[in-house]
Amino acid sequence: MFNNLSEDKSKLFKNITIVLSVIIGLVAILIFSGKFPGIESTTTKNTNKPTINIWGSLPDKVFRDALDAYQSEGNKPISINYLSVNKDVLNRRLVEAASQGTGPDIIIADYSDLLNVSSLLYVIPYSYMTELDFKKLFVDATHILATPYGASFYPLLLDPSILIFNKKILSENGFTNPPFFWTELPKYQSKLTTYDSNNKPNQSAFGIGANNTVNRNNVLYTQILQLGAVPSKVIWGGVENGTINISYTTDIGVGDSSYEDSTSDLHKILKFQNAFSNPQKTSFTWSETEKSDFDKFISGKLAIYFGKASDINYIKNSNPNLDIGLYFMPQMENGKYQSVAGDMIGVGVSKNTKDFPYAVEIAQLISGKSFSSKVSFSSGMAGARKDVLYGSDGSERAEVIGRSAIIMKLIYNNNPNAVNAAIYNLYDNILSNRKTIQESIEVFSNDWNIIYNKNQQQY
Repeated sequence: MFNNLSEDKSKLFKNITIVLSVIIGLVAILIFSGKFPGIESTTTKNTNKPTINIWGSLPDKVFRDALDAYQSEGNKPISINYLSVNKDVLNRRLVEAASQGTGPDIIIADYSDLLNVSSLLYVIPYSYMTELDFKKLFVDATHILATPYGASFYPLLLDPSILIFNKKILSENGFTNPPFFWTELPKYQSKLTTYDSNNKPNQSAFGIGANNTVNRNNVLYTQILQLGAVPSKVIWGGVENGTINISYTTDIGVGDSSYEDSTSDLHKILKFQNAFSNPQKTSFTWSETEKSDFDKFISGKLAIYFGKASDINYIKNSNPNLDIGLYFMPQMENGKYQSVAGDMIGVGVSKNTKDFPYAVEIAQLISGKSFSSKVSFSSGMAGARKDVLYGSDGSERAEVIGRSAIIMKLIYNNNPNAVNAAIYNLYDNILSNRKTIQESIEVFSNDWNIIYNKNQQQY
């Protein structure tokens, strides 16, 4: 009797074991396949998610190359539909799409364009990435995006202003290095500029002080920043009716002067620049009738180009025969700070997205170390993360771009069209001789204050 009972218990135990094994196996299969309710495996977490639609101003090849490199390393698969949209029409297309209830899940664009369409973006709560982690991960220039209520968007790339020079022109004229201080420019102008029979520069030393210089705004900002002024700072206010009130402080260098004669910093800067762009000056080296300093540099007729990191790839692709070198933007000899201005590319989450948590996850992936390092390499810009920048291989490119990104400052600008128009008018008034430098500054100062003097419902 006891033997039979023992045998029955043994059989029951075996049967239970078999049944449990089958159940566990089925559950494992379901989990692995991503079909078990509420559970997604690492392998299928993103494969069961919808395709993320991204609109961006990055060239299609730049983004695709980075995505291919990222996924070739065995990272979890993600389905992304990327549409490259020209920067000049991106904001208009976003507004049009939003009015029709369509548009992308994520937007990758210049920071000023993202700020300009902030009403179309979610502020990303700090529950996804704390403010402390944001500031630990990303370089100082990006911290203006950290509102008291969350991140405006995640930084991806930094595009610091740098100096790019034609090695052949400099070496043939006895220069071993480009200028380190702005005060050295006259020496380079006198030796590197050649003129045609009409006294127009045939070969220019550099382009500065005119509207046909591509990086005009950032060159002006750089010189203002180096003398200790900050053209605009944002002040975050409270939340009212679901939006964040913001105001600004502005300083374009028209107050206390860094110079003994009490002439304003901005006046000194513009007078210095004008010496090289005014045909009536003996130091004339740059004509406003040229197409652009960027084009003249590519043609081999400009010795020094005050550009940005993103220009390097375009220059090399446009004229592979140019032997170019990279250097830091010149500094003010009596300046208060080592600084350069620049631009930034960010990753914003659109209010059009149907899956906000997943869109934030992808935005964090794109701005994460692995992916951002790859898009940095393919774009030529610096990564916005402290652990990426432009790499650490000790190359000229890595050192110049990386170090420039560390000291870079962003000018808060959520109205890029108005800002560009104000700066355009500043230089146009001076070069046209319609107004004196001081009169032009007064108009510009008034325009600048109009742009920034009101509290705005930003988010």
